[in-house]
Amino acid sequence: LNITVLPGVSKFFGVDDYVSLKNPMQYIRLFSHILGHDGLEHLRGNMTHILLVGPSAEAFFGSKEVFQIILAVAASSALAHILIGKAHSTQLGASGVVFSFFFLNS
Repeated sequence: LNITVLPGVSKFFGVDDYVSLKNPMQYIRLFSHILGHDGLEHLRGNMTHILLVGPSAEAFFGSKEVFQIILAVAASSALAHILIGKAHSTQLGASGVVFSFFFLNS
């Protein structure tokens, strides 16, 4: 991870491959991982794609439905990472949301 950009981003936002049901942050991280990114290039790439394809998805589906889609994609990708992700890895970024926007626009 690029810790020179924002130190601690992966620890705060990221979804790890292990689950502690006693840790309330684990539930928040199911959704917050889309806010943390692995450096400025990752953030810029995701934001560029969201700005290109997000507005047309929002125009077609509406703001409420797009927000629900974002939450569903965030939670399902986090759960997939927990269940089948690479050992000792952390998931960060909104690439799943970007892909869902591409899918919604096709």
